[in-house]
Amino acid sequence: MRKAVKTIRLFFKELGYLKYVIYAVTVGLAVFCWDNGIQPLSILESFEMFIFPLSGWWVIQEFYSYVDEEEREVYMSYPLSRRYIGIIGYTCAFSLFAVPAVMILACLLRQQNSVLFYGTMFSEILVWISMGFFLVMMTKNIVVSVGIIWIYASMQILDVSGSFRPISICFYFVSDIHIMFRKMIVLFFIAAALSISAQKKFEMMFL
Repeated sequence: MRKAVKTIRLFFKELGYLKYVIYAVTVGLAVFCWDNGIQPLSILESFEMFIFPLSGWWVIQEFYSYVDEEEREVYMSYPLSRRYIGIIGYTCAFSLFAVPAVMILACLLRQQNSVLFYGTMFSEILVWISMGFFLVMMTKNIVVSVGIIWIYASMQILDVSGSFRPISICFYFVSDIHIMFRKMIVLFFIAAALSISAQKKFEMMFL
């Protein structure tokens, strides 16, 4: 247990000022929406476009020191299974950022008791987290990894015509509950596939 707590502290330390920036942006957007009476659909779209992709950036920053050749040796000396390091890092990104962000959004939209709402939002964020984990493991480059995250996010933001929606992971434009549920299930599978692949790659790096 102590080893796990030590690893969590290490991950949180690795984020540096980034964690404060991400929290500040999330709270800042929430306060802005609340004070200006922004419509619920616009609030949801804003969080999906600008806040949720930050979870991918969060996990990329967490794991970068493990894939960086100069710093890897230090982390290899830690007395904790490589499997658990990956799981703990993934869980940190989810619990320290995703859960608070979704809870804030739920309060803004008055969806605190909607199971489907939580399911859809968490499935979307898990894809961003898994995508970040996968990219940093495969590219071993923080700039490339973050760049791909934001290129994909930007394509959703700039998609005025809606042509990108078939491959978008956002839910703000989905009104049919059945389609929403099916999309949620698909996103959970995508997140699982990406995270499992990234975890296997992470464990192989230390063999």
